[in-house]
Amino acid sequence: MSAAAVFILSIAIAIGLLGAAWVLAPLARPRSAQDAIARGSVSPEVTEALARDALREVEFDYRLGNLAAEDYGDLRTRYEDRAIEAMKAQLTSEAVPPVETIESGARVAAPAVKAKPPTPPRRGRPIRRGGRS
Repeated sequence: MSAAAVFILSIAIAIGLLGAAWVLAPLARPRSAQDAIARGSVSPEVTEALARDALREVEFDYRLGNLAAEDYGDLRTRYEDRAIEAMKAQLTSEAVPPVETIESGARVAAPAVKAKPPTPPRRGRPIRRGGRS
């Protein structure tokens, strides 16, 4: 074989290996969010959000007529249960407030500090107050 043929053959093999890696790469990743939830590698907040999204999709499919009433009931129950379990997990994973001792010797839980709610994203142009500019 000539040097040119060996070079072309090595390029073809490299392209073939890259193509095979490209095609087989998705098989190495988790298949879906459901698999991640089953493994327990997702936080309760994410699990709850996924369950709520699934509930919205089920409701949408049912209203469009793409889902039978029996299937709708089964899926709705499944996703509601999953959302409730995630909410319970959130409540149990929250830190217990520290206990303070008052001068009288009674132990009282410290008041919980309320977090500021997240600000909704801004959309459109800002509203200008006052005169036109």
